[in-house]
Amino acid sequence: MHGPRGLPPPYSWAPKYLVQLQGEINDSYDCAMGMLVGYWYTVAVKSVKHRGYNEPEKKVFFDLIVIDKNAGEVQVQISMFPGLMTVKLEKWIDETLPYGKTRILCSNDLVQGIHCPVVLLATLSSVETPELGVDAIGEIAESAVLNGGSVEATKLHWLLN
Repeated sequence: MHGPRGLPPPYSWAPKYLVQLQGEINDSYDCAMGMLVGYWYTVAVKSVKHRGYNEPEKKVFFDLIVIDKNAGEVQVQISMFPGLMTVKLEKWIDETLPYGKTRILCSNDLVQGIHCPVVLLATLSSVETPELGVDAIGEIAESAVLNGGSVEATKLHWLLN
């Protein structure tokens, strides 16, 4: 995904950390006026069990306790790419999580298989907005990769800023 490929400088058309990632194109999302609307498998984040930095791979990771669709607690691990802690991520963990508004969203089931799913770390703004036809409104803090754990999630219709 990196290299000249006939493109004008700076030649790069995708970040280095996306090289060799595999995924699928999903056309069930609507992007209009700077917002993204679609269905995501959603779990609430209850707490951070552990946070750390993997030196060889240069990535920040978190062991999180999340609430599955049956109200059970499940431990999952996410890692960040690139491996730096951002201001938005710090706010998501330190300021938003204590108020119960942190969510993990994924376009597919939150199941770690052969490939680790890419997830969105979201902040819940409001729920059940019938006039907009969505279950939840939120804002994306960061994206991450689900490294460990699988969780049964509820599929919700989101409007994301």
